[in-house]
Amino acid sequence: MLTELKQSAFKALASLGKTLGAWKDEFPECGVLVNLNGITEGFHRKMKLIQ
Repeated sequence: MLTELKQSAFKALASLGKTLGAWKDEFPECGVLVNLNGITEGFHRKMKLIQ
């Protein structure tokens, strides 16, 4: 999919493909941080319910 974006005739899509290709190593880290934040938010919610 990235290759298709990079080779697109539309400049915006080609630019998006280039950017996503440069960031591809960063994406797995985003998923981990979102999950950790969800756990923290759930804990805070439970604490508020207990009060």
